[in-house]
Order: sequence, then C-alpha cells, then structure tokens
Amino acid sequence: GLTENVIRLKGGFSTPNDKNRLGLDFDLFNIMYSSSAIPDFNFWKTYTVLTVNPYYSIERPEFNVRLGLKTSLSFVHGKLMNPSPDIRAEWKAVPQILSFYGGLTGDYVVNTLDKISTENPYLFSDLKVNDTYTPVDLFVGMKLKPLYNLLLDGFIESKQINNQYFYVNKAYSLNPLYIPSPQTDNILYSNRFNVVYSGATQTKIGIRANYNYKNRVNVEMKWAYNSWTIDNQQYAWNMPKYDAQLNTDVHINDNLTVAVNMYYEGLRYAKLGDMAIPMNDKVDINLGVAYSYTNWLTVFGKINNLINNQYQNYYGYDVQGTNMMIGAAFSF
Repeated sequence: GLTENVIRLKGGFSTPNDKNRLGLDFDLFNIMYSSSAIPDFNFWKTYTVLTVNPYYSIERPEFNVRLGLKTSLSFVHGKLMNPSPDIRAEWKAVPQILSFYGGLTGDYVVNTLDKISTENPYLFSDLKVNDTYTPVDLFVGMKLKPLYNLLLDGFIESKQINNQYFYVNKAYSLNPLYIPSPQTDNILYSNRFNVVYSGATQTKIGIRANYNYKNRVNVEMKWAYNSWTIDNQQYAWNMPKYDAQLNTDVHINDNLTVAVNMYYEGLRYAKLGDMAIPMNDKVDINLGVAYSYTNWLTVFGKINNLINNQYQNYYGYDVQGTNMMIGAAFSF
C-alpha cells in the first residue's frame, strides 16, 4: 500500500564573463511517501534533496575547461551536506582526430523506489535503500578518430564511494523452539533481497568504439574491466568484473532494418550467508527486425536470448530462455 511521488525540478543559467561563462546548475528532488497501511513508526519519510553546482567555464577551439563545485543538501535522510568537486577539461591535440580529456568530479544519487525496483524487482518490499554518495570520481581518457567514420575512446576511472549498496539474499532467523535438532541451521535464506552497505573504491578501465557507414551500418562496442576494493565485504556482490556490449544496426534499405545486440558480464558472486556463490556468466544475444510499411506504421519482430543461455541476474531467479515477440508501432 505504499505510494511514492517524486517531483523533480532541474535547470540552470549562465552569463558571459569576458570570453568565458559563469553559471549555476541546480537539481531539486522532492520525494513523498504515503500509505494508510503502514504504521506511524515506519521509517518512510518525505524528504528533499537539493544539488547546487556553481561553475566557471572556459571554451576555446583547441580546449575547454569547467571549474566547479557541487554540493547536495539532503534534508531528513542521511548527511545534510555532500560536497564534491566538478572539474573537467578536454584538449583537442589534433582537431577532429585526437583529443585528451579528464576530470575530478563526484555525485549524489537519489535512490527512489522507482529506480531501485527497476534495478532489482525482487527487493524486500519495505526496504528504503539509502542514497549513494560519491565524493571523488577521477577519470582520464583519450579519443581517437583514425577514420572519418570510426571513433575510439579509451578511459580509466576511479571512484571513491562512501556507502555503496550490494544486493544479498534476505536472511530470516528461525524460532529456536521449532528447530528439530541442534545441528540444524537456524537461518533461512529467502528469494527476496536485502542490501548491505560498504565504503568502496571502484576502478574501471574501458574502451568504446563506434563505426558508422553512411548511416546504413552503425556498430557500437563497449568493454570494461572493473576492480572493486570493499571495506567490509568479501566481494562486490552481483557486480561483474568484466562487462561488454555490442550493438549493431544495419539498414538493408529505407524500409528494412536488422539489429543485433550482445551483452556479456563475467566473474560475479552472490552472497548466501557466509558463502560466496559463483554465478554463471551472463551471455545474451538478441536479434531484431523492423519493417517500415508506411511513415506511420512499422512492424517488428525480436528473438531474445538467442542461444538460450541459462544465467541469473540475481541469485535464485533464472532468466527466460529463448523467447520471441512480434508487434507493430503506430505514429499519428
């Protein structure tokens, strides 16, 4: 019976300052809860998060720099002040071909019910996941365009996260009066999920590539290696060490489009009590076809999990095997 309403107001303004710009961005969250079924002692409370980000921007043909400071004010839940730097720069060493970029930033993420339930629909229903505060996010990268229609982007990123959450199967303690023998485990692990929190450092090394040929063929590839250092946990539960993605769209003609999507996540662990459970690698291949019959009617078909791979996004829940869908889209 719980209802969450979120009103978000986001905007900003800037003004010229000599050849540069002086500005302020803001982001206002109002999160409101109500339910006649939840008693008064429940911890669900209406709260507000306001993020203000003053900055000074320098933009030139060969480089651009942003110097700013970001502060998130969280009223009612968590810490009141959550500051982080907002410094970013890019140098176009060889215009249109080679550039270098980097930054020292941070973030504050409001974990609404909508966001969390989309991320993990098996979460225990009355759990409020704390907002996530990242005081430091340091990254450097290089963009290379060796061909007119090919872009390569390699980067290294390191985040310091104060209260990263990880999903774990929810545990229940059995009543000792009903345990048949002293040797019986008195803990039951359910197929609902709780979260554990820890300070964490995530280091990510990745590469992105995009190839476009005359708007007929578009290929996008992403690959990343993730290294986690966790303060009070054995692993970064359910987080992959390796992840990759390949998206391809081919326009056979003006009406017919074929798309192939491939996803991979490897070396994940689930937590069950004191045990670390290795999870099967996520390998998912999807095929789609769309035909534009007219400018207002498109028919399409999809085959998901083409190789019928058996894996789990979260421990205890198998994904669907190979499945198909056909449909139509109308525009008017």
